Amino acid sequence: MRRVRRCASRLDAPLAGSRIGRNRLVGELVRAGLEVADPVRDNGVDLLASAPHFTWTQPLG
Repeated sequence: MRRVRRCASRLDAPLAGSRIGRNRLVGELVRAGLEVADPVRDNGVDLLASAPHFTWTQPLG
């Protein structure tokens, strides 16, 4: 069986660049002591960052 090597196309280059930039940003935020989340359903939100003990919900009562 012959192996086929997939080469990155020119169309993949901008996506790879944005992933590298995003990972760098996440690394800097974590080093700064923030929590970082990548939403599964985003509605245009690409990244969430907050203080370590911040709660996204309001307390009940």
